[in-house]
Amino acid sequence: MKILIAVDGSKFSLDAVDCVVDHADWYREKPEVELVTVHLPVPKLPRMGMAVGKAQIERYYEEEGQQNLAAAKRKLDAAGIRYQARVLVGDIAESIVRQAKSARCERRARCAPRQKCSPTPKARWRFGWRSMRKRSGSLKTDSSRLAEG
Repeated sequence: MKILIAVDGSKFSLDAVDCVVDHADWYREKPEVELVTVHLPVPKLPRMGMAVGKAQIERYYEEEGQQNLAAAKRKLDAAGIRYQARVLVGDIAESIVRQAKSARCERRARCAPRQKCSPTPKARWRFGWRSMRKRSGSLKTDSSRLAEG
């Protein structure tokens, strides 16, 4: 099982890492994690190359990215979960989707702001894409209640 986790160093992205760590025993095998952070590209200004070189910009992306990944790496290391960490540069949503497809991730872990991650059945954490489950019969139940009322 390969799970993509996009982190930015925020509490909410680290909550998604915690959810994967807390629920790792739900799988037959320990999941592999594709851990990514995405940095928006530095705007290209006229004659910027005269003051800042390409290598300096690449180093900036890498340093900022490693700083965003550090806490998530520590949590995954402590849990013994294998991961591949990457720093991506580009549009955030497009980069995450492109990486998930190229790495063949089966799930994507996320925890949105104002949602607490918990292991209870009413948990608000979600695993995206192929793991989304449809509640069969719930629509019938709702429409039958309307018909009765």
